[in-house]
Amino acid sequence: KPKKKRIRRSETSSTAFQRRKKAEVAALRSEVQMLETHLCRLKKQEEAARRNVLDGDSKAFTWATKAATEYFSRTQAEKLNRKLKALWEGQRDVSESLRAV
Repeated sequence: KPKKKRIRRSETSSTAFQRRKKAEVAALRSEVQMLETHLCRLKKQEEAARRNVLDGDSKAFTWATKAATEYFSRTQAEKLNRKLKALWEGQRDVSESLRAV
């Protein structure tokens, strides 16, 4: 198959056209560099946000663990308080009966 002969147009072979094309390519390369930098910055921000969420989850877990521990301690203290009140009432009854004698 024979190659087609390229037709040259005067507007595509001018020096001004070549300069404009070169400037456009340079501008596009600059824009690519800027966008890649922006993308990198966004990825870092996303990673930092993800780390903060994970830290928040661990803080929530720590908070829940502490709350459960405090709840258990409170129930134990309430149980002991009930026993001590019952003992005190028993002692009071004994004391009153001894006073009556």
